[in-house]
Parts: sequence; C-alpha cells; structure tokens
Amino acid sequence: MKIFNPGCGKSAREPVFPCGRERRGYRLEMMSMSALSILFGVMLILQGTVGAYLASLHGAKAITAWIPAVFGLVILVLGLLARKESLRMHVMHAAMVVALIGFAMPGFMAAKAVLTGAMERPMAVIMQAIMAVICLAYLILGIRSFIAARRARALANP
Repeated sequence: MKIFNPGCGKSAREPVFPCGRERRGYRLEMMSMSALSILFGVMLILQGTVGAYLASLHGAKAITAWIPAVFGLVILVLGLLARKESLRMHVMHAAMVVALIGFAMPGFMAAKAVLTGAMERPMAVIMQAIMAVICLAYLILGIRSFIAARRARALANP
C-alpha cells in the first residue's frame, strides 16, 4: 500500500516523498526493505573484501578488514529472512540494530582518529568512514520505511 501526498502541488495519487526530492528512474525509496538489506549487505561484504585485499597488498594482517563483511553478512541474512511476512518486522528491527552498531562503532573510531590527528593507519580510517556512511544510509532508509509502514497501517485501520 502506498501513502499518497496531496501537498507539494502534486497529484494525490503520487507516493509521498519530500517536496522536490522526486527523481526519474529507479528509486531506492521504492525498494522493499528486504531488497535494500540484501543490497546493503552485499555492499558491506564487498567493502570488507576490498579492504582485506588492500591490506594484504601492504603486507598487513587483514583480520579487522573483514569486519564490514561480517556486518554485511548479518544484514544480508536478515534481509533474506525478512522475505517471510511473519518475520519481517522483527528481522528488520534487528537489522536496524546491527546497522546502528555498524554506524556508531566505526564512525566514532574514524572521527576520533581524524580529530586527534592519530591516523597511524589512514586506510583503516578511510574504511571505517566508508562503513559508517553505508550503515548510516541504510539506517536512514530503514527509518523512513518504518515511518511509512506505520502511516500505512494507520490509514488502513482508522
């Protein structure tokens, strides 16, 4: 069920998006949360794989470079589980908790390294920042989806 917005000078039959934010073509906002979870899980797995490869090129042990891949694998599995209607709400909330940890932990470490100037491993700080941004984008889309689902339930059950 789509939520419709009579405001913004648009037709009452168009999906709700903030005014002026509509884009032509494929929209992330229109994907289901299970599909978004799979997409963002794959992105984090790829980031972990690339990070481990880059670390191995410099002769470093790459065990911590796999952290984004572990978070991505968890989010991917939760996205696959969310395809089952009876599990969807609980699984998506669990995925948001994983994404919140995936944003806060590396985001804090990257910000601390940048602000204190203690960037002994700049590649690690870059990878932490990338993971934080990916998880933040997933969190934002998830929260928007939760709000839209709540509004849709409210409209369906007045």
